[in-house]
Amino acid sequence: MTEEYLSFGPFRLFASRRILEKNGQLVPVGGRAFDVLTTLAVKRGSVVTLSEIGRLVWPGMHLDVGTLRVHIAALRKALGEQQSERGFIVNVPGKGYLLASDAMLRRDPGASLAQPAPPPRISPRTRVIGREAFTRAASIQLAATHLLTLSGPAGVGKTTMALAIADEISDNYADGVHFVDLGLLQKADQIAGELCSVLRLSSFSDNPIDSVLSRLEDRTSLLILDNCEHLAPAVRVFVEAVRKRAATVDILVTSREPLHAEGELIRSVPPLKTPPLGEPLTAEEIFSFPAVELFVERASAQSEVFRPSAENAQAIAELCRNLEGIPLAIEFAAARAGDLDLGRFGEGFEAIYPMLREVRLPGELRHRTLRNTISWSYGLLTGFEGVVFRRLSVFSGDFTVEAACDVTGLGGDLGREIGAILASLIAKSLITAVGKGCFIRCRMLNMIREFGREKLDENGEAVLMYRRHAEFCVSLLEEAAAAWSDGVTSTWLEQYGSKLPEVRQSIEWAFSSPGDEQIGVTLTALGSVLFMTIGLIGEYRTLIERALEVNRRSPAPDRLADAKMHAALATIYHHSHDFPLGDETTGQFELSLKAARDAGSIADELRAISGLSAAYLFRGEHEKALTLQRDFDRLEGPDARHVANRTLGHSNHYAGNRVEAERRIAAALHPLDGNPQIKNAGSQFDQRQVTLRSTLANHLWLTGKLDQATLLASRCVDDALVANHPLSLCHALGTAAFPLVYLTNGPSAAAPYLALLTETASRHALYRWLRWAEAYEDVTSPDAIVRNRNDHTGLLSKIGIGGVLTEYTAVLGGEMAIDWVVRHAMNTTPGWCYAELLRICGELELRRSGDKAEAMKFFRQGLNLATSQGYDTWRLRCATSLARVLAETGATFEAATVLSDVMPLFAEGFESVDFRAARAQLAAVH
Repeated sequence: MTEEYLSFGPFRLFASRRILEKNGQLVPVGGRAFDVLTTLAVKRGSVVTLSEIGRLVWPGMHLDVGTLRVHIAALRKALGEQQSERGFIVNVPGKGYLLASDAMLRRDPGASLAQPAPPPRISPRTRVIGREAFTRAASIQLAATHLLTLSGPAGVGKTTMALAIADEISDNYADGVHFVDLGLLQKADQIAGELCSVLRLSSFSDNPIDSVLSRLEDRTSLLILDNCEHLAPAVRVFVEAVRKRAATVDILVTSREPLHAEGELIRSVPPLKTPPLGEPLTAEEIFSFPAVELFVERASAQSEVFRPSAENAQAIAELCRNLEGIPLAIEFAAARAGDLDLGRFGEGFEAIYPMLREVRLPGELRHRTLRNTISWSYGLLTGFEGVVFRRLSVFSGDFTVEAACDVTGLGGDLGREIGAILASLIAKSLITAVGKGCFIRCRMLNMIREFGREKLDENGEAVLMYRRHAEFCVSLLEEAAAAWSDGVTSTWLEQYGSKLPEVRQSIEWAFSSPGDEQIGVTLTALGSVLFMTIGLIGEYRTLIERALEVNRRSPAPDRLADAKMHAALATIYHHSHDFPLGDETTGQFELSLKAARDAGSIADELRAISGLSAAYLFRGEHEKALTLQRDFDRLEGPDARHVANRTLGHSNHYAGNRVEAERRIAAALHPLDGNPQIKNAGSQFDQRQVTLRSTLANHLWLTGKLDQATLLASRCVDDALVANHPLSLCHALGTAAFPLVYLTNGPSAAAPYLALLTETASRHALYRWLRWAEAYEDVTSPDAIVRNRNDHTGLLSKIGIGGVLTEYTAVLGGEMAIDWVVRHAMNTTPGWCYAELLRICGELELRRSGDKAEAMKFFRQGLNLATSQGYDTWRLRCATSLARVLAETGATFEAATVLSDVMPLFAEGFESVDFRAARAQLAAVH
């Protein structure tokens, strides 16, 4: 069978079957991303405009540039493009995208061997028995009401049914199904953090719920909230907010009790049907009942000797009736089937029947039935199995065999038996296995965990085990910090983000009685790698403040912990809307630096120095940032050199030291390109490849490499989107993509970047960057410019009285800028934009007084400074302004000479706003 396909590089694109291959291997690509790739490939190297992509891929819909960028980023990742490479997908700023490699239309005589990968699904962990009708009916009801609660006693199968429903209808949700286990949480104020973790969302707000709602409101998703009963009031408030803000998000809740939320439909999950008492039934009829079928399936899987037969059918039926048809209780019983005499099968369970008959209240019956069954199953464990079982109950979530050995304290010879014991506990349904092959993890269901912890208390082991668990969490956080490297945010979150409940539990235990406050201080300090990455800023700030106070009162304070906590607190102050960017931020970094030196921690000293530099730069104190070089000179080693180069690269750029900035940035990028696992001095709060390349983009732009600069700025945005790192994304947008594209290609080309900056900062509660977006809007929108000339208090509140934001807003405002903005921007020593500020002063002088001689003084000063700094773009701008006024005074030859000296310096950017203006001015004076 002959089939047409498009070939580019090592790839083959089969559009008709929606398959992409690389060297014969399937490359999974999402639906919209595949359509975008097909559109670019068909054009074979021609630019496809944004509007054309929208028309072909999103017909009849408004295409938001942020949406397109997410799909482009995903596509680049699928194609295996590296951040330092040009790659196949090329962004032409202000125009669109093209496929750089020529795509050839070919014919394949044989069909491709690769098959499309099925979309990821959420499925039940075990086969669902006897619930088919319930699943179908509940799926229909969820689609109709959009908020469905599955209620019922513990062990009746609420979670299993929720997963079965999700599996049934997952194709209806273009943005997927999100499963949130609230059973691991202890407090209502932790719900937002868990949602952020599941949604891979960072929020710097004290209350991240608003960020969660913003993320959900434009999605078509199913949200499963599991085990909600202990947090019902808070969950009710959340689901009602979701229904109001995100109409295309359906919510499926599992809870022992209804939420009583507005619009909630409640379905009680019934127990499995059991053979009725007193009716004469054949063995075949008995085995057809779902409860019996479940027992037989599980018992047969666990025991080689168990066989269902006419002789034991009645005993099994009686057992299932006495267990009320509760699936989990039946599984416990089935796990013991092989230990019983088949001839007297029912007698083996007689010990639990009196406990079942003790229950008199119908509402408590099934809950007590399950608990009694757990107690009975626990009583049959060997002594060593019982020890392991109750000690493992300290885990809040999943754990590995290695973690089980560490926490239970059963190392050495006993540790070699732990795998067999875990297998036995899994077989007895006291522990659930999650995963496959070498990646199996274990966990306890909530009610079993509660029972195990009670037994832990009864045996006097609780304090020891919770201490061991806390020590395990310390090691886990140290491992997480060591594993952190640039560009791996999503992968890192998948591995360590799920451990947040364990860390929370250990911190709360440590600060309780009879906990250990010093372990709590250590956990809190190390927790920055987790809390700050996920973005649980409000929660973490509260934890830090408590731990700092405890450490302050300690007779032997942990100075290393102080260093980490003060640095984290400084970062929180920097990004929080509650605090000004001033003494609070630098003060905390200075405290961190002192503590790091006291503790002898070079990594934390580097973090503090780097943080101080960033704070100085944002305040416009570029020379002060450069003075930190002497602090770097004290330190040795590759990490110190890398952080010094990175930090001083930023500092020298903004200070206007072109040559030194270029040297430092190149040196800082070199180890990142050559060794992506290089440590980043303990800083988990940014993606350094993005911020460093954003500064490089600015450097390229200033030196006249306009096309390279805008392309690199665009790639920085894409890299941050792929990494799902909002801080890096805002940095790339605010310091590079928007200003550089605006200055190069004009307002319309840059508008999507400003929209994305506003959206990202708002969604993630990054109020510092939201201020940048609002300030940019104020100086680039014609209406806002007029408004701010009359009343500049609003703009002043956004940009403060100096700093790098003031410099950017002055440059972007250009000749339409407001006088006082430019004056504030010039309150620093000559830096990266001082030549342009001088030019703007000349334009403002013309507008204010019409004095051409005075204006030309500013233009010449700017031209001379730009020439000495080597900033060809400012040089071109100053020359164009000077030539225009010279021509107006009749000095056309000098005007032509000024431009002719500068324009040949450019090898690219010929269609930029500045070069077109210079070309037009040169033509006018010839």
